Amino acid sequence: MAHAILRPTVIHFLEMAFSDEEMDINFEEIPVVSGCKLVNTTLQESKIRQSLDVLIIAIKKADGTMEFNPKPDSRIQEGDTIVTVGQAANLKELECLLK
Repeated sequence: MAHAILRPTVIHFLEMAFSDEEMDINFEEIPVVSGCKLVNTTLQESKIRQSLDVLIIAIKKADGTMEFNPKPDSRIQEGDTIVTVGQAANLKELECLLK
């Protein structure tokens, strides 16, 4: 309840994202598997944002540490999990790239 008072726009966004079927906003976690062609590339080099129009919110590293709001020079490594938000079709494309 306190969050709704202190951060009404954030709460409104989350309500829309999860309840409005027309918005098509999804949050996803996608593991980076062995042999993925994006392993050892930076986010900037991967062009994920430009080509798929998805946001990378965080990268959970294989050792369990979490890199929130990763920088363009953050590297995608085997065993990482990419936490992302975007349209379902674009997230599916990203999933195919990371497997």
